[in-house]
Amino acid sequence: MKKLLFISVILSFTISGGAQTIFTEGGIRYIITETNTVGVTSGGDYSGSITIPSTVIYSGITYSVTSIVTAAFFSCNSLISITIPSSVTTIGNYAFQNCITLISVNIPPSVATIGKDAFSNCSALINVDPNNPNYSSKDGVLYNKDQLTLIQCPISLSGSFSIPTTVSSIEERAFFKCTSLTSVTFPASVTSVPYYSFSGCSSLTSLTFPSSVTSIESLAFYDCSSLTSLILPSSVKTIGFKAFGNCTSLSTIKVYSFIPPTLLLTEVFFQVDKSICKLYVPIGSSSIYKARDQWKDFINIIELAPTGMVSETIQESIIYPNPTRDYINISGIHNGIIRIYDLNGKLIVDYYLNGDDQIDLRNVLSGVYIYSIQSPDGVKRGKIVKE
Repeated sequence: MKKLLFISVILSFTISGGAQTIFTEGGIRYIITETNTVGVTSGGDYSGSITIPSTVIYSGITYSVTSIVTAAFFSCNSLISITIPSSVTTIGNYAFQNCITLISVNIPPSVATIGKDAFSNCSALINVDPNNPNYSSKDGVLYNKDQLTLIQCPISLSGSFSIPTTVSSIEERAFFKCTSLTSVTFPASVTSVPYYSFSGCSSLTSLTFPSSVTSIESLAFYDCSSLTSLILPSSVKTIGFKAFGNCTSLSTIKVYSFIPPTLLLTEVFFQVDKSICKLYVPIGSSSIYKARDQWKDFINIIELAPTGMVSETIQESIIYPNPTRDYINISGIHNGIIRIYDLNGKLIVDYYLNGDDQIDLRNVLSGVYIYSIQSPDGVKRGKIVKE
């Protein structure tokens, strides 16, 4: 009796804790996930056009097909089209990753969850049913419902792409290996460019970011081999590991921050030829860049001319009186530099600012002059009239 009880306990444990049942029906492989529910899993005959049924019968039991499990169609390079039934509520991680021949995918209203990298490096145009309460699409690109988050762009995208102004965040790998993408426009609502988001975009030639962007994360533009120019606004504070690694065509970088952005870890500009690539920085900041790790590796660090100044964030009222007959007063600028030029570009004044400063212009001829103030708070350019 004790022996039979022991066997019964072991058998019960094996059934409840053992491997889940997997079976194939109509060329599609299923895994039983819960009572009377199954998910589509990997290992089936996945090529050409596939229609997933809403139910399937196995051993006399009818199961509802409610999910496409993790990596179910991973790297199915002969898959052309797929029909997903309205019974499916979950599309797992990596479900269609690397499906480079898939033409399109229609997401029914029932889908509540789409996993990480479900359509990464996938050519399919994604079309979400308008009645889906969780997701939406536009021109084949996948978003969350209110289009605040751009989730995935198909690798079949080509030419220029403008991220909608509603978007405030971009998912990791969203544009991974979009090899025909030549340019991208970021809205002012985006503050960060995430990990691997544009890696492998080998036709991307230039990049300009809005002043809302504060961070560019690791490997964000890794292996963008056609990228020749890069403009970083003064808002960018951090750039991650190998963010521009293997951007072997990069020849011009313009940085508008007086204080160099922090380059996290190492090799942010891995394989960029720093003996050829020119680094342009704000007037008065070249010595700072030459002293900072990784930035100092660039041989050609050039200060931007006054006409190149941007990001005018310093208040006008700090410079007074203007016009002036003798002195100008500058208040509230710490650790900054003011340079004053005549209209021929000749430097007249080069002055370090540290709080409340007064600059003597009595020996300066009457006329109109251009000033440029650089500080950790931003850049300001304007005119001074000497009477």
